Amino acid sequence: MICASRFQKTVSRNLSHTPCFSGAAPELAPPGLKHLWGQPLSTPTRKFFHLVMNSCLAVASSSSTSTFTFKPKSKGKWPRPSGSSRPSLGEKLQIYVKKLSGRGPRSKRQHKYLLIVVLIVLLCSALLFFPIPQSQSVVPGVVLSRYPNYKPSLLSSPVAALARLIALVPEDLQSGLGTRLFSTAVAPSLSQMRQHKLLSLRKDLYHSINDAPRWRNVRSELGLMYLSILGLKPGYAHFYLYVPTTADSGSGAVLLFFHGSFGNFQLYPELMIPFAEKTGTIIVAPSGGFGNWAAPAEDEVISAVLTELRHIVDLDSKNVFVSGQSAGGVGVAKFMRAYPKTAAALLISPVIDSKLFSSLQAKLGGTQQQLHLTVISGEQDEATRIGMVREAVRALRAAGLDVRLHEEPGEDHYLMLFRWPVVEAALEEMVISENAFKRGRAL
Repeated sequence: MICASRFQKTVSRNLSHTPCFSGAAPELAPPGLKHLWGQPLSTPTRKFFHLVMNSCLAVASSSSTSTFTFKPKSKGKWPRPSGSSRPSLGEKLQIYVKKLSGRGPRSKRQHKYLLIVVLIVLLCSALLFFPIPQSQSVVPGVVLSRYPNYKPSLLSSPVAALARLIALVPEDLQSGLGTRLFSTAVAPSLSQMRQHKLLSLRKDLYHSINDAPRWRNVRSELGLMYLSILGLKPGYAHFYLYVPTTADSGSGAVLLFFHGSFGNFQLYPELMIPFAEKTGTIIVAPSGGFGNWAAPAEDEVISAVLTELRHIVDLDSKNVFVSGQSAGGVGVAKFMRAYPKTAAALLISPVIDSKLFSSLQAKLGGTQQQLHLTVISGEQDEATRIGMVREAVRALRAAGLDVRLHEEPGEDHYLMLFRWPVVEAALEEMVISENAFKRGRAL
């Protein structure tokens, strides 16, 4: 049971501290609404989103009570800002909340209608203000989002709008919650100290992302992950693209990174940017949603990303490398099947599809080309156990693949974050050695 006076004071206080109702300067707006996805919002747009957010909060607060009696002090007349002769938007919203809260318990049908109205308003706002952006021109030193094979339709457009609304929630908050849930469900033996260290590492990475100018015009794409869990299709794939400033003078290689389960986090390409600048390697991080690369629908994502990449860089003249973490190991195998010219691959705490890799090597047997794989796995990994990894490596070696296995003692499934220097050194060795081999073969 919520006290009426407490509810009235809470709503009034929230509204009075909202910039669009209190007349505060735009600089006082919350960062998430002042620069949404890196784009400065106009005052009407910011007011609209404050209105929607406060409406949702107020309705959720009022609907949590079974019986509610609301008695305003002034019979529906709320104090107006000084100098105003007509009811403001804030006053209208407060009167609306008062009417909703003052009629006692509401039926399930009323709650249902209320929820439908809120969802329609949110979806329409996303469709009007935040359509899927067009492909931007490549700028060295800046992270870009690309949306290959986007085909808007009556069914996919509302779903795409829902994905863009989910992006209103900062990715660092979503990542923190997901880390706690994943570590509890998949790695229950993860100690409190190690979990705290993991959250601290993620926090530092997202601080650097939020402060770096190269991420200014990029928004989170975790909405694709939630939609894929629900079986909804937004009608587009996505990948992050980073072209280093040293691309012309460096190796000129291309590295595709396939994420694991629970979506394409921005911290993955952020980790790889120093490596990209050092070696001149172009970073591509594709995603089709959750990260279930074994699904047949992910073949279309890989094909669309490969087609889009051909319009950006000349793949035939570059060494193409591929890497995958956890379930992204299956994505690595599928990409190598779609692009047999892949130079080498690095698998991190991987799920290894030994049959798919073996079939790839069998197809390449006649051309005397050998697949080169490097596998890094933690000895205490509970998600992809080291025994399963060793068995898969033995099967790959028996099929004729060149596989190197590096076991990291004391590490678990979060090896990529805890031991990133080891992973980065393996990436550098893979790129440098293959480039040297290619130059020697050319000579």
